Amino acid sequence: MSRHSSFYPALLVLAGAVLAVDSPILRYPFSAFKEPVEILLHALVTVGLCAALNARLSLLASFIAALLFGIYPGHAMAFAQGRQDWWTAVAYLAAMAVSVGFAFGFEKFNAFLKTQEKLIGYLFMAGIGALVLGMALMSIQANAVWKDEASIRRWRAEHYPSVDSLNAWARVLYQKSGNAQDSVEVYNRTLKMDPRNQDAYFVLAGIDLDQGKPEDAIGIYNQLLKLYPEDDKVYVRTMDAYSRGLQKYPKLTIFQEKREDLLAKYEQLSKRKKYTANDYFNLGFLYDQVGGYEEAMRFYRKALELEPIHEKALYSLARRYQEAGDLKAAMILYSRLVHFHPRSTLGYLNMGLIYNALGDADRARYFYEKVISIDPTNADAYFNLGYLYEAAGELREALNEYEKAVENDPRNAEAYYNMGNVYATLQQYPESIASYLKTVAINPSHQNAFVNLSILSFKSKDFDGAIRYLEQAKVLGYNPPEAYLKTLEPYRKK
Repeated sequence: MSRHSSFYPALLVLAGAVLAVDSPILRYPFSAFKEPVEILLHALVTVGLCAALNARLSLLASFIAALLFGIYPGHAMAFAQGRQDWWTAVAYLAAMAVSVGFAFGFEKFNAFLKTQEKLIGYLFMAGIGALVLGMALMSIQANAVWKDEASIRRWRAEHYPSVDSLNAWARVLYQKSGNAQDSVEVYNRTLKMDPRNQDAYFVLAGIDLDQGKPEDAIGIYNQLLKLYPEDDKVYVRTMDAYSRGLQKYPKLTIFQEKREDLLAKYEQLSKRKKYTANDYFNLGFLYDQVGGYEEAMRFYRKALELEPIHEKALYSLARRYQEAGDLKAAMILYSRLVHFHPRSTLGYLNMGLIYNALGDADRARYFYEKVISIDPTNADAYFNLGYLYEAAGELREALNEYEKAVENDPRNAEAYYNMGNVYATLQQYPESIASYLKTVAINPSHQNAFVNLSILSFKSKDFDGAIRYLEQAKVLGYNPPEAYLKTLEPYRKK
């Protein structure tokens, strides 16, 4: 075996070592790729680059170029993040150009080495090893700086401050660290750079709402509407913000008044503009938010007149009919929805709900399974299947579906509650209690779960638990039977 052929496995070992050390940090640069498909495309481009170079150069040169290009773009795109969008493409192409240039340079240098003594070849191999080791050490050093998402967001904001990088850092500060004061300071820096930045205004107003400053939040919304008096998206987002404000502060009528006033202005805006199907859908959505269901349905119909296969309008109008009890009209619209949009899981799921309400369990099961075939992670479909099995007395099958529901949605309190009911029917009381405890951990207001916990605790001779859970159920409005109260009375501590 020649010196150069034996060099290939050595290079592969070194490349593997680099990737092993590099893998923790690559998570963060590769977050610049927004979807897994983009990472796959990058891998295909890397392989294609190697194949293209191999037609002109040696396998060794093309492989080294592909190795450099395969690792570098993640760092290049991380560097570009927080700048203008075109920087990402520039960094990506620059990484490819550098890799190709290095390959051609290496080819010429390698040809030169063939005329030299063996010692020079060994020294060159040592140099390649030093290069790889240096890359590994750089990754270790980067790991010390970029320990997690918060670290990398902070690093980008400090080294390459821009509207996007500052906003990203501020979001991490507030959403993950709960640091409202520092988050507000960073958003204010954003507004100094871009006094019209919508995201900064909306998040600052949201922070005020969370901190019990509704008047300040309304002031920010008013300021934003003055900046964007003709922007449909600002109207929609502000309307949604007022809805959340009303939910958080139901006694403050100003949110209701502001919402209705904004709705009227939005309708006036629609008269000044030539509305598309999306515009009518958005107006219907706004009426939906404020409880104007008849007006909402009217605008959904207008959207469908302009665009008969508008997915969101079809679903929203069908849902309105379904909630109003007109299941026939809802089914017609859902059928049209899945015909034109065959991957609409919401359409199939609601068709299953309607058939279940009509007592046709077989058809309901068919549509739930259809949802799962499209989206195997759909917790609602598993939950509804579990309910069908439970109603049919097939308890083990029901448990299996409920398990899949909570596997895909660990916050699904109702799935845990139904699991508790099934375990109780099977007289598996420890498992039932565990399921109910998970229910109340997710939803502390679940009255029935506390009632069942009390009953099962009593059956398990945990009398303190039975009394404690009953008291919690009473706080939530439960009125226990007198007979049960008398049964527990001897176990109450004096």
